[in-house]
Amino acid sequence: AKQFKQLDNTGTLVNAVTFSGQIVDVVSNGTAWVAINPVGLDKRGFTSSLGLNGYKKYPDPSSPTGYFIEQWGVVSTLSHTSDVVIYYPVVFPAAVLSAVATSDYNVGTGSIGYVAVGSIFQNGMTIRSSGPYSVRWRVIGY
Repeated sequence: AKQFKQLDNTGTLVNAVTFSGQIVDVVSNGTAWVAINPVGLDKRGFTSSLGLNGYKKYPDPSSPTGYFIEQWGVVSTLSHTSDVVIYYPVVFPAAVLSAVATSDYNVGTGSIGYVAVGSIFQNGMTIRSSGPYSVRWRVIGY
């Protein structure tokens, strides 16, 4: 008999937790039945944190994890003298597909900055700004 498992938010197989009335996609990994959805689901769907720095998980049967993750945030008052590490609200269990960052414009100053993304990791990325600007970032993956 195969066990019933699911992936947690780090991509580790754990005992499955489901809710009454919840629809669950199930696949076999050869040794266990795996529910394709993360820990923390509620009856409405995939988890999210919709704040200024946040994330949203979407069901995606074509993804190896069973879901697609979109994350975003703001980092304020960056210096141009060193790299800044941004940690995502949740770790991508499999891969990061894209990461972008943009510098806010300081209205009325005539000062426009730039920002560059350096290294991209499953738990964060490095950026560098041309000055002390707020930087908005967005990253997607699964």
